[in-house]
Amino acid sequence: IRSDQKREFYSWIKNTYEDLLKDSCPNSIGNAKTNSLDQNDDFPANISNEEKENSFSDFVDISDEFEMQESYTINLGSQLKTTHNLRLIAANMLKFCSNVLTPHRIQTAMSLYSNSLSAIVLLADESLTSSATTKSDFAKMIMNSSENHFPELHSQFELIKADLNRLKPANEQNQKNGQNYRLKMGDVYITRHSNLSEAHVIFHIVADDSIRHAEINSRHPVILGLRNILKIAYIYDISNIYLPLLLLDKMYEDITIQWCLKRAELILKCVKGFMIEMSSLLSISDSENKTIQFVVPKGISQELFTALSSIFPTVFRLSNPLFLTKNDNI
Repeated sequence: IRSDQKREFYSWIKNTYEDLLKDSCPNSIGNAKTNSLDQNDDFPANISNEEKENSFSDFVDISDEFEMQESYTINLGSQLKTTHNLRLIAANMLKFCSNVLTPHRIQTAMSLYSNSLSAIVLLADESLTSSATTKSDFAKMIMNSSENHFPELHSQFELIKADLNRLKPANEQNQKNGQNYRLKMGDVYITRHSNLSEAHVIFHIVADDSIRHAEINSRHPVILGLRNILKIAYIYDISNIYLPLLLLDKMYEDITIQWCLKRAELILKCVKGFMIEMSSLLSISDSENKTIQFVVPKGISQELFTALSSIFPTVFRLSNPLFLTKNDNI
């Protein structure tokens, strides 16, 4: 059954990709000898060149939009070493949840049945129903394109509500009283998607405004929620995951550089410990490299980004680069 699903899904992706190119980039298709249409035939005569260019605005390379990013290769473990990739990015986390028509989306869709899945961690409030409404930016992005593989977002939330009713009967009484479904700080729920450009799985971790005011430690519920997320990632073949480094969606005026550095150091140390802990869940043959992408809110200063990037070498053991030197005996 799984093989049949793979073939059907691959066929659908291939046909969808060809249709997109045929409808939006006829010149490219012509070069590929898949059609011979003229690009000007798709536009009325009164359409300007600027409007034509805007019509292809969805076909963008989102990697070009990251003005600040830094990559690292690290080694974990003392006896049995494993190599992983880390990346620090200044961007809007929802950017990775977009459904823009990029090569990233095609690659993500084609790897849906692979052993290398991608995931994103989003901060959510404690009210499950509010996260499912059209007022949610995430929900709006999901509804911009059709979901042809997994249940619709609304249906997935209904299943989560059913699980809450089963696990917490008190929620039934709250529903009768007109109250929304409430989750606790650090709780995590999962939605699955096949129409996003950068992820197959979305981890929604519950956090409120107190996360930016209170002093947290390694036993904070949100930190323990991150531990559970990484555990699932190691068990279920999620090799690429985006994490909010500061546990913030955006920057606030009362947040200082020192606060950011302290929070980032805590998260990095906790993630390092979780990765070492979770690596024991895998056998040597099952071990694989993980890519952890730490995202900070877009718009931070270059000074803060440089300070954050300087923390990585102090927390992780970076791989030594190999230099090729000329040997006189050769």
